[in-house]
Amino acid sequence: MEKILKALIVAFFALLIVGTHALADPAVVDPGDSLVAYWPADGDFNDVVGGNNGTPHGGVCFVPGDIGLAFDFDGKTGRVAIPDSPSLALTQSLAITAWIDINAYPTAAAFILFRGDDRPGLDPYKFFVNPEGTLGLSISDAGNNEAHVVSPSPLPVGVWTYVSASLDNSTGVMSVYINGILAATSTTTVRPFGPLDPAQSPGLGIGNVQSGNYTDYFDGIIDEVKLYDSAQPAAVPPFVDSPR
Repeated sequence: MEKILKALIVAFFALLIVGTHALADPAVVDPGDSLVAYWPADGDFNDVVGGNNGTPHGGVCFVPGDIGLAFDFDGKTGRVAIPDSPSLALTQSLAITAWIDINAYPTAAAFILFRGDDRPGLDPYKFFVNPEGTLGLSISDAGNNEAHVVSPSPLPVGVWTYVSASLDNSTGVMSVYINGILAATSTTTVRPFGPLDPAQSPGLGIGNVQSGNYTDYFDGIIDEVKLYDSAQPAAVPPFVDSPR
């Protein structure tokens, strides 16, 4: 009986540890149906959830990442272009998460993840690093009305950092998080619009916009890019430690 009791106690604590790990680790949180797309960057440019596979352009390669491999962008020509699809046209709640390691701050906004086309403005959602190193999320409606939220402090250079952002459709609250800690919020009535212009190279971009017609290049490493159609995953703190 004593051996059985000990075995039950060990099993209980093992389940407790696994459960805690699942709550803390964005890579193992069960998002239900909210995970729309996931680019792990483990040797290819594929979306392993939604099939929204990317194509590399310019100076982008693979290096060791926070989990497995990662995209390494040269800050000059490197980008990943992803064709637009209905699954990416999020018009209500959304969240974006990623691990990044910045080599240098950009001279203009550099995109971690971007959805839009070649028209000026009219970018439904974009997650970026500003020239001063701050982290931002921007959304736009079909009337080109924009809303933004930006962290007050810059991101570190040369350090793996877990970044995330969200829009909660029920409250209009936009948030950005750095290493799982809320950095800034704002409230808006703007919501991202859906259909892009099929004649204007619509799509998503990782490391820049969706096409090569703009130079908003990210200089550094991006890993584990995830897109959700709910706000909650952005608030989950990171668990996996940096390899550096």
